Amino acid sequence: MSVSQNIESCSINESFLQSLEYHLSKTLAKSPDKNIKWLWCDGIKMPMASQLNKQKIIKLKQVETECWLGINGQEIYKVLIKFGPCSIENLKNELSLTNCVPNEESMDWVKLRIEHKEVELLLN
Repeated sequence: MSVSQNIESCSINESFLQSLEYHLSKTLAKSPDKNIKWLWCDGIKMPMASQLNKQKIIKLKQVETECWLGINGQEIYKVLIKFGPCSIENLKNELSLTNCVPNEESMDWVKLRIEHKEVELLLN
């Protein structure tokens, strides 16, 4: 895969995923729902290399991976990161996605399905 097609080094990288992990934990802690506020994220796994094709991500507007989440932060959850206009533009231009993560004061960008061990994160 050529460098221009693989976006791991610029937009979706360990630094971004670590930032997203902390931001998600802060958002969950601020939830008024007692079943959610004690959950925390202990890492978001780098998507598989086949998922990191720039054109594929821009077309599908999402990428799948896994994270460690729960009261002890160790349960494995399926994660679907969805990209909105800001994040798609940043992906196209190979810019950081950090400024496209929504406000931690609201759960509007997080869809959590605890019973299925799934979380969906919608970036701006």
